Amino acid sequence: MARKKHPSNIVALRAAFLPQGFNARSCIKTHAVNNSAETDLLKTPRTFVMQNGKIGSSGLRLMKDIRMVMEPYTARRLKVRYKNSLKDFIHAAGPLGVTHFLILSRTDNGNYLKIIRIPRGPTLTFRLDSYTHAKDIISYLKNPKTEKIQYKHHPLLVMSGFDSDNLSHALMVTMFQNMFSSIKIEKAQLSTIRRCVLINYDQEKNIIDFRHYNVRAVPVGISKNMRKLLRQKIPNLSQFNDISDYFARSGYGSESEMDDAGPDSHIMLPQGISGKGNIKSQQSAIRLTELGPRMTLNLLKIEEGQNFLILQVKKTKTEIEEIEAKLESKRKLRLERRKQQEQNILNKMMNKEVHRTRSLAGMKHAAADDNSNTSNGSVSERPQVAGVNKTKRKRKASIQAFFSKKHKLLHHFI
Repeated sequence: MARKKHPSNIVALRAAFLPQGFNARSCIKTHAVNNSAETDLLKTPRTFVMQNGKIGSSGLRLMKDIRMVMEPYTARRLKVRYKNSLKDFIHAAGPLGVTHFLILSRTDNGNYLKIIRIPRGPTLTFRLDSYTHAKDIISYLKNPKTEKIQYKHHPLLVMSGFDSDNLSHALMVTMFQNMFSSIKIEKAQLSTIRRCVLINYDQEKNIIDFRHYNVRAVPVGISKNMRKLLRQKIPNLSQFNDISDYFARSGYGSESEMDDAGPDSHIMLPQGISGKGNIKSQQSAIRLTELGPRMTLNLLKIEEGQNFLILQVKKTKTEIEEIEAKLESKRKLRLERRKQQEQNILNKMMNKEVHRTRSLAGMKHAAADDNSNTSNGSVSERPQVAGVNKTKRKRKASIQAFFSKKHKLLHHFI
């Protein structure tokens, strides 16, 4: 009797992409109650961030930084083996609900980033003109924001500088928007928006600037000393006669921590969010702290099926001829190797058949000699060495036992 599949086996692979604290079994038990939440979760875009070939230690660190940007809907522990091919990950992408591949590669000309939409494309190829690791950016900051809780929710995507009338720009905007989860304004919770990804297109240099920030709200009109008390930090009052002197002291900290950074950064909170003093219907200022990594991207080409849109790649006739000659030599070498493999297989089969016929002929000849000797009752004219007939009989018995055993096994499997 066939065993019934437990419902949890169906979503076992998808559990690797669920956020921290989210139980895959609870998604099934509360299917009738949270049907809309589950469908939204299944429609959430997921990514594979991996390398193609050897990219060095710096490239591997950048790959880990990009995975942190794409949290929580990415395979953070994905390992690429030497024997793995792109088809292996494409086959695994279907059950896991993966929608995009981000592939890093390196050549003699530089580093490259490919963004692939699964399963039908398009594919965008960028050249990494420059990049900075998240570790270097955090070490440079005076007060970095590295809370783990900020990676439990997907980042907010902000794009600027793209021209909607340009075909390549429209494809890039669509690709970047589909990589990140969409936000429903009427249902969004401000406490879950803790990160922001900024993608800006520079019209003069024709490059794309990629930045990753931490987002937090700070109440407006509160001094630095009051903010310390709100964060439950006990101040040093040894130099003051009264606590009022501590609050009356002028100064709001460094220039980067000023509350009045400008009216553009002030908002009226529609909801109460995390942070002391951030109350609903009160004014707060938005602060951004860079998390990293930084990347400067240059779009080279766009591929979709048989269609190519080449933008920055320009080659001379000699370079094109050299590339075609290399491709032709690779094709010829591939054909020669295939022919050599087929010839080697044929030679092995022929040698095996020759060995088989020789073995059978030797067995028949040995059996005929034994029968003739026993029927005539005479010793052969050929000089016999002591023990030769005995060894022949043992050899014949062992060969017959081997083939009889092989025949029984074949008959059993057939």
